[in-house]
This record gives sequence, C-alpha cells and structure tokens, in this order.
Amino acid sequence: MLGRPLRFAGQPDDEARAELSASMPVEYVEAFFNFYVEGALDESPVLPTVAELTGRPARTFRDWAKAHAAELA
Repeated sequence: MLGRPLRFAGQPDDEARAELSASMPVEYVEAFFNFYVEGALDESPVLPTVAELTGRPARTFRDWAKAHAAELA
C-alpha cells in the first residue's frame, strides 16, 4: 500500500503525440495511435490455421492443461 490515494488523469492525444514524437520516429507514433486510439488492428477473429496445419481443431488452454496435468506435476 502506498498510504495515499492515486489519481489517474488521461493525457490528451495531442500532448501524447508530441511527447512520443520527441523520442521515436513518426511512423511508430502513427502506428501507436492507429492501434490504441483508432483500433485499426483487430486480432480477435478466430482463424482456421491450427486445423489447417494439424488436421484437427484447436483446443482451449484449459483442455490442453487437463490433458497434460500429469506431465506438469
């Protein structure tokens, strides 16, 4: 515990852009804002890659852990 309250104050985009631009290339700053502010990258779709490569559907981590519990003990 800190023994004192903490307060969060969001930084306006223009201030954050200026601060980031002072220490990194503009392409990185733009990528940061595209990802975190505009949500341009959405990696949430489930892809069929595992099934295509292995010939069987992907499993959840829970299923994998149950199947390998004895090996982990």
